Amino acid sequence: MSNEKTTLEQRVARLAWRMVVFGLLAGVVAGGLSLTMPNRYRATSVLLLAPLPITPSDTPGRAFAPSSPAAQVGQLLVRPLSVPDYKLMFTSDEILRGLRDKMISLLSDPKQKKSVSTNAIRAAMEVTTRILKQSSIEVEYQPVIELSYVSSSPELAATMANEWARLAIEMAGKLASKGREGMIDFLQNSLDSKLAELEAVDSEIERLDSEMPVDIWTTRVQDLSGQISKFQIELAKLNADIADAQGPLAKLSKQRESTPPVNTLRKAPPDAAYWMIEGREKLDSSNVLITEETNPVYTQVATSETLVQSELQGMLERKTAVEQQLAVLEPQLADLQKKLAATVHRRTAAQRKADALTQQQQQLSLSVGAAKIADAQKTPEIKLMSEANVPDRKSGPQRSLMVAAAALLAMAAVAAHFFVLGALRQER
Repeated sequence: MSNEKTTLEQRVARLAWRMVVFGLLAGVVAGGLSLTMPNRYRATSVLLLAPLPITPSDTPGRAFAPSSPAAQVGQLLVRPLSVPDYKLMFTSDEILRGLRDKMISLLSDPKQKKSVSTNAIRAAMEVTTRILKQSSIEVEYQPVIELSYVSSSPELAATMANEWARLAIEMAGKLASKGREGMIDFLQNSLDSKLAELEAVDSEIERLDSEMPVDIWTTRVQDLSGQISKFQIELAKLNADIADAQGPLAKLSKQRESTPPVNTLRKAPPDAAYWMIEGREKLDSSNVLITEETNPVYTQVATSETLVQSELQGMLERKTAVEQQLAVLEPQLADLQKKLAATVHRRTAAQRKADALTQQQQQLSLSVGAAKIADAQKTPEIKLMSEANVPDRKSGPQRSLMVAAAALLAMAAVAAHFFVLGALRQER
């Protein structure tokens, strides 16, 4: 038992000694290698994604909906890209070529100039963005973008970081300029087209007004309607009067027919006549004098019948005249109303089109002005917030960390080797 304990302690001591030795050797080797590595310096320039100077439209999805000029300009200004988009754009090949040309211009050794590659420049570049808040739906970034460049020379690192910022701002300006290209011409052509359409519609309205003025013809329709209404009222009254007159006329005709036109009178000779005539004994007293006289009742009834019939005939003639007038005026009114309705319909449609075109023309006029303002807007969306300064301390390599990591790895490898050998021995 004592021998086994002694053997275990020896193995542990041997393992610790090996770990220390190999850890020291690895640390010395790593330290030596790190000394051969040049110092690295990091310079950082800070860009600010500036907001639009004009409040954009509060009704998204409508091309020319904003009513205020400020909203019009904001609607037509090119929107800045998102922070991730700018991050990709700032590491594009165009930026790399620009930085490579800058690096070549800074180097004086021809051999060093030939050895400059875009891959080496890409490896020295780093874009840093920060998230302001994040949800399951969207991610909102801070409007600050950091461009860091790493180089063995602190002056070169600062120069390249500032050149990178300059190229980024220039690219953002080019992107905004490309977004505005052709906008003024398109809006101006649209405005000219709307003005031509509006002029054609106004000419159509003028032609309709000259051919058939709506106000005048409306007054004429009203006059005709008034005349027809008067005739219709008169005709209704005549019909009522005729009906009222036909009853008494029938009664008068019946009464006239039953009334004799004359009255027959029978008169005997007076007594004096008998005394004066000789032979009066032979006279027939039955002979009488028969006379006739006009019946006043018949005369009165006939006169009344004639008067009523005359009045009735006048009313019938007037009724015929009124019906003839209505037969002439009513078709005229119907035809005039039809023509007026067609003209009003065409004029209303033309006026609606003119109103719509006028509104579109006004909106396009605002949009043309806004487009010109937007085209004259030279302030880039990306602004330089802070230039890169020459760093006064190195950012790498971390030699102490490399030495410690190498020593720890070597010690771990020794321990792993020791336990693997022990396991193999036990199996044997």
